[in-house]
Amino acid sequence: MLVGVAVSFGFATLPAILAGAVPGNRTGIANGINSVARSVGSSIASALAATLLVVEPVERLAFQASALPAEDRFTVCFALGGGAFALIVLVALVGLADAHPRVRPRQNQISER
Repeated sequence: MLVGVAVSFGFATLPAILAGAVPGNRTGIANGINSVARSVGSSIASALAATLLVVEPVERLAFQASALPAEDRFTVCFALGGGAFALIVLVALVGLADAHPRVRPRQNQISER
């Protein structure tokens, strides 16, 4: 459940940051790059998690490999996911604050002609 919330948060935050950070005529390009980066990142993360869970140390292969990965491997995968979530929260907080500059109140301006 937490992984689903983290992924949804990241997928929703980055396009909002991009929309505020780039000119309007470049949002399509920025979101396209974001989509490619997200696909590559998801592929690398999936491969890393599968590798961490499946690969057995040489010492264990010599005796008897169990059908299930060791519990500490799941802990490492969840810790890496938690670190990635913390990173996306930091990027979201900093990015959204910078993407929408504060609007200055209007001052009475007298146009000179």
